[in-house]
Amino acid sequence: ISIINSLMYNDEIYVYGAEEDGSIIRLNLYRIVPDGSAIDKVGTVLECENTIGEEYIMAVPEISFIPESFIIHKGYAYLPYYLRIGKASRGFMGGGLMQMDITTGETKSIYELEFMTSKFPYNLRACGDQLYMDMKSAHSPGGTMRYIISEDRIEQPNPEQQMTYDVITPNRLYNVSNAYNRKNQTAGFISVTSYDIATGAWIDEEYFETDIIGDPYDIPVAFPYKDMIVICTNDRVAFYGIGEENYGNKMGEISFESGERVKGISSEPVLEFKINNDTLYRICTPIATESNKVLPLFPAYYMPYEVFGCPLEDVLNGTGQWEKAFSYEEGR
Repeated sequence: ISIINSLMYNDEIYVYGAEEDGSIIRLNLYRIVPDGSAIDKVGTVLECENTIGEEYIMAVPEISFIPESFIIHKGYAYLPYYLRIGKASRGFMGGGLMQMDITTGETKSIYELEFMTSKFPYNLRACGDQLYMDMKSAHSPGGTMRYIISEDRIEQPNPEQQMTYDVITPNRLYNVSNAYNRKNQTAGFISVTSYDIATGAWIDEEYFETDIIGDPYDIPVAFPYKDMIVICTNDRVAFYGIGEENYGNKMGEISFESGERVKGISSEPVLEFKINNDTLYRICTPIATESNKVLPLFPAYYMPYEVFGCPLEDVLNGTGQWEKAFSYEEGR
């Protein structure tokens, strides 16, 4: 199996990957018990025949590496897919977004690419009865769309304006952005803009600026956690309240060493953030030094990285310190 990605759901590991059976290529979802003693195929997203054995790709070339390539929400997996055999357009086998019942393996197409250059769904996030996806093509971004699960339909949150929403909560949509003055070539503060969940309309009184100076070359990553928005940059993680009592207030922050990070043969440096069991984790490739600037020639997915953790309680009370949790070493 050529693995696209994996995740844990209800104490079982789900793996999305490609299987080759002679000339047949299948994009499948598998389920693995945590001790590795059994693996079962849940279902198939796409199946096609590679009659002349050409090379094929399973990711849209114009979209960068996406850690969460699929998600599972309320017993259903939502799996973006794309398959092209060879370089010509006639080799395009299909692309889009598939819903799969993880109990029965039954599938339903949510969205299909008409052409191999059509807008592709990525950055999936689910909240209640809604699944959100950002759209992008080789030519232009396509904003954020949402799938209303119970009604089996896709819509643009604000019918009158195409927008990209960074953070999804049950009541609001948020956009987290850098301010940059092109005339003076100076960076401003990262700001948070709020939108109504039902209509996508801007809520003026809920706009606020953070105290973080944005880097014009570094797009901040943001996600919700409880009644806060977590904003991650290339040198810190900060928490800002979005509850009634703490709206717009900075709740805590923890920094880390920035600088040039080790690059893989065909990928950008890793710098990701997760929260699990009330612990904040930082997943990153090491800082580049004279000795590790050039990695040995091995596949990019074997690139070494490190994981650091800090209890959220410590971050929020101002005493947070990173501790190394583990490292993923070079594979041989």
